[in-house]
Amino acid sequence: MRLVSCLILLLLSATRVDASTSPFEGRWFGTVEMKDGARVETVIEATGLGNNWVLRLTQPSVDRFHQPIVNSAIDGGDVILSPVMDEGMVTWRGEVSADGSTFRGEIVSDGATQGTFALVNRPAVEGPGVDIWSGSVIVPGRDFERVRLRLLRKDDRWHADVDLPDRKISRYPADVREADASLSIDLPFDIQLRLVSPTPLGAEGQPEQVMAAWREGDLSTALMMRRQIGDQEVVEPLYPQAPGSRTTHVLRIEDIAHPIGHQLGVTFTAPAGDGPFPAVVLVPGIGGRDRDDRSGGHQFQAVWADALARRGIASVRFDDRGVGRSTLPEGIPHYGPSIRNETMDVRHLVEWLAAQPTVDPAAVGIVGWDTGGWVAANTAAGLHREVAFIVLLSMPGLPLAEVMSAQLWQQLAAAPVDQEQARSVLRVYRTLLDVGQDPRASEEELRELVVKYLAAHRQLAPGNQRPVSEQEIAEGLAAMASPAMRRNLRFEPRMILPRLRCPVLAVGGTADVDVPSAVHLPEIEAAVQRTGGEIELVDIENVNHRLQPSDPGKVVDSSRIRATVDPRAMRAVTDWIQAVAGPVPPPAEAQDQ
Repeated sequence: MRLVSCLILLLLSATRVDASTSPFEGRWFGTVEMKDGARVETVIEATGLGNNWVLRLTQPSVDRFHQPIVNSAIDGGDVILSPVMDEGMVTWRGEVSADGSTFRGEIVSDGATQGTFALVNRPAVEGPGVDIWSGSVIVPGRDFERVRLRLLRKDDRWHADVDLPDRKISRYPADVREADASLSIDLPFDIQLRLVSPTPLGAEGQPEQVMAAWREGDLSTALMMRRQIGDQEVVEPLYPQAPGSRTTHVLRIEDIAHPIGHQLGVTFTAPAGDGPFPAVVLVPGIGGRDRDDRSGGHQFQAVWADALARRGIASVRFDDRGVGRSTLPEGIPHYGPSIRNETMDVRHLVEWLAAQPTVDPAAVGIVGWDTGGWVAANTAAGLHREVAFIVLLSMPGLPLAEVMSAQLWQQLAAAPVDQEQARSVLRVYRTLLDVGQDPRASEEELRELVVKYLAAHRQLAPGNQRPVSEQEIAEGLAAMASPAMRRNLRFEPRMILPRLRCPVLAVGGTADVDVPSAVHLPEIEAAVQRTGGEIELVDIENVNHRLQPSDPGKVVDSSRIRATVDPRAMRAVTDWIQAVAGPVPPPAEAQDQ
């Protein structure tokens, strides 16, 4: 039977007339119903070029996007198509109705009918009167994705095309339902998008941005959609805008004098208004970071400051010593970033923050990420009255030596190397860390262990017998045996956490491979509760160490994830701070900035 179909195709091809006169030209949208009960939403785009056709097939539910249909025979309204499907080439036989509105027929394979189709003519949404609305959405547990709508009010009803570039969808027809001051739009993949506008869309005076609700299965979230005016480019945010009106922030960049002689470059961010507002010191992981914690194209601290201010919470973030506008204390040796030095700086910033006129001095807390959580806990333990609460984001609940050993073994176990050699490298590494945290260990002992570790690591690569160079030894000593690193190795979070007298929120992510939440959150909880402390744990599904949306089955560097922070993490932290700090004054009236 396939031979017969091919002969028909050849015969009709020989008598083909000007394609542009055929009623089949256009875009056809509808459903294919297969004999096994499957229903497949389908789009066929048919463009006539002289005596030839350009035909493309899109079926999102089966991962088929703009697939070319090379073999076809079209004679007026009689159409035979032979697209290549998973099971091989099949034949679509159909006919365009006399009024050109529908294209119906059957799908045949090996002489047997496999299904039927009924598609309607859906012209592309284009021309005068079309508005383009764009936005970016984060579905919880995933990176954000772009959505673009072309909307047109014509013949007393709405017409829409949608682009979902991250899902390979472009110019896809969408059904629109109008109700009150909203439009409900059915997108591919069973997504519903609802636009809510205070004034009628498509009319004079329509807004430049509207709120939208995105629902996909059991998940829902909000986003802002902006209208493209003329040829302007819609700038997509690095992080999602919170629902509701944007609050104007008060931003102050200052250099604060520290009592021991150096300066701290800081940015103070607060909601507009008189307050008094709760406030936090934002502390990144130790390691010589700037105030925005820039990494992989993201500005993590800046994003957190923005999210907090939108919820009525002020914050201050700072450059580490020797970074940005922060200087080094004169006459004091600089051994690199250490928990001790960070604690001294954060302690001063807590006192500075409490003195700001718009800040509630009884509601000042600390938010620390990763080892910055150790700094937050260490500071709060020494300032019982000044620190009202702390938030620990992806903080290790075990000492640094255990964390680093676990991370190295994770890398070695996944590498294509001899596992016995890998275990030997790990043993040397653990010995180096153990000796490094011993204040009695000499530099000669540490140098010997650094050389031994580097040599063992080199043996993992077959044929690499080159001796360890002096430069490699110096770099190893600087990384593993500096005074700051040795002090950090001696820090024991399980000894500091029981000393806390303020409420604690510990947040982790199930896709965190650096500090697995299943391991570290219980350690943090047990340490705080050892002395009757108050703690709440939040373990967020499918977020990584940076609290970005992440697929747990794929380890992806944060630079390849466009969303800076998953909105569920922002909501969990801001909700908890508001509950602990008490009633938060409403932000001032929103303004454009």
